[in-house]
Amino acid sequence: MKMMMTYFLLLVSMLSAVSAFASKPNDAEHAAAGHTFEWHWEQGAFKGAAYRVSFQHDGQLQWQGIEGGVSGKHDTEKQFQSTAISTDVQMISWLEKSGYTVTIILNFSDDTCQGTVSNSSEWYPLSGKFKQIN
Repeated sequence: MKMMMTYFLLLVSMLSAVSAFASKPNDAEHAAAGHTFEWHWEQGAFKGAAYRVSFQHDGQLQWQGIEGGVSGKHDTEKQFQSTAISTDVQMISWLEKSGYTVTIILNFSDDTCQGTVSNSSEWYPLSGKFKQIN
């Protein structure tokens, strides 16, 4: 049931992201702006990997691999979108230069995160924990 709810939230979030990108950005769409998060993947293809991601006010994000096979890797992506799903749940999505779309759902009530990394031929569901750095 929990997994079903997670996939439902991902679907709702992705539909929300599509409609939000079609409109002019506003504060609600960039709620993550100015904040840095670390997430640690405990399940999925990136199990053991951890990232620090800083969301800039200009809509860009900077990510850095800090643990696991991604340690030392980093990049800046040109655009992200974030939406408050509820008072405790935030969805953040971006398209990477590599062609992968990353969608992360942060649940602030229990510090868990669910994510999906995908492109036209691959799909990787992820699950883990996160903390807000600032």
